[in-house]
Amino acid sequence: MIVNRYLENEVENVTFKICDAALIPAIADVIERALIVRHKERKFGPGCIERWIQERENLIAEATRLLCPFEQTLSHCGPFLFGTAPVYSDFLLFGILENFTFRDAAPFPVDLPTLSAWRERLTSYRYPA
Repeated sequence: MIVNRYLENEVENVTFKICDAALIPAIADVIERALIVRHKERKFGPGCIERWIQERENLIAEATRLLCPFEQTLSHCGPFLFGTAPVYSDFLLFGILENFTFRDAAPFPVDLPTLSAWRERLTSYRYPA
């Protein structure tokens, strides 16, 4: 539960801003874009998307910092976060990383090679029949 809360609160709170800042301005339909901007600004304040665009490099650096514990864990523990098979935390982290890098919103951090290898391993993992 501790890991999942950290992922859902700390990590995702930074990574979704990077993705949204890249994707929302690219929405061609003005009404669709305005509705999404309205939703975001009600929660995060007026101009939040423009702010996230301006803060992009800092947000990427912060996301990388927040992902470092997973890099360290995977370097010492095994093929997945909690052992030899993936668990919910692995899939949660995977989804966050996919959103973070979706449509090149951000590059995968080069400082996290073990996490990158884990991502590839999880992509091809199949549970035994």
